[in-house]
Amino acid sequence: RSSAVMSQTNALGGSAQNDRDVAFGKAAPHSGFVGNTIKTSKYTLLTFLPLNLWEQLHRAANVYFLFMSMLMAAGEYTPLFNSSVKSLSVALVLVLMMCISAVTAALDDLARQKADAQVNSRRAALVDMSESSDVEVKWSEIKVGDVCVVKKNEEVPADMVVLGSSDATGRLYV
Repeated sequence: RSSAVMSQTNALGGSAQNDRDVAFGKAAPHSGFVGNTIKTSKYTLLTFLPLNLWEQLHRAANVYFLFMSMLMAAGEYTPLFNSSVKSLSVALVLVLMMCISAVTAALDDLARQKADAQVNSRRAALVDMSESSDVEVKWSEIKVGDVCVVKKNEEVPADMVVLGSSDATGRLYV
């Protein structure tokens, strides 16, 4: 099994401060590098409520209505001042608007998760160095050092360094 190894160097041609060796081919270990999985969604089931609440309370209008409902509740339940508007009416409008925003954010995030799953499940051809053949894998399974085969009009499945082109002049258009 032969595998090439490339070291990262800085722009001046010298060795980078933190050298990283990248081994090419399936037989090479791929530890220490991030994967190729795409994740554009913001939330998980556990983080939706706290993150969405945090985002909504950073909007000036929501903070204003929260402050007004607390101020009206203070006037309603203490002898500080009389309030003509019930605090519950302002609080209910605020809760209703925040719920509508939360449902919208949840639906948007679900759409992002579906799109991520579609992109991550697309297929790409890799060169298996041990068998000298092409192997089909999902885009999310591509690792640093894998050699990908990208054909005409195919999308590029990862950040890549071009090793060659089938064009007679050696040109490549991205």
